[in-house]
Amino acid sequence: MLGAASLLGHFWVGVAAVLTMSAGTALAVTGLALASVLARDWATRRYASSAGAARLERVSGWAALCGGAVIMTLGISLSLAGASMPAMPLLGEPATPSPAASSHPFR
Repeated sequence: MLGAASLLGHFWVGVAAVLTMSAGTALAVTGLALASVLARDWATRRYASSAGAARLERVSGWAALCGGAVIMTLGISLSLAGASMPAMPLLGEPATPSPAASSHPFR
C-alpha cells in the first residue's frame, strides 16, 4: 500500500492508509481476544457447579491438545511443502522454452 502510494506521488496518503489498517487490525484482534477470555470465564463459572465439571475440564484439555497438534501438523506440512518446491523462477536460472512453444504459429 505504501509503495503504491509512493509511486503515485501520495506518500502521506499511503502512510495514513497503513496506520488506519494497523489500527483496525489491532482493534479486531483485541476484540476477539477479549471475547475469548470473557467466554472462557463465563463457561468456567457456568460449569464449575455442575456435576460434570471434572469431565468437562478433561475434555477441554484434550481438545486443546488435539487443536495444538493439528496446528503443528499443518505448520510442519506447509514447511515441508515449501522446502520441496523448486527455486523461484525470478531468482533461479531462466527457463528454457520448450520445442512446442517455439513452433507456435503467431511467433
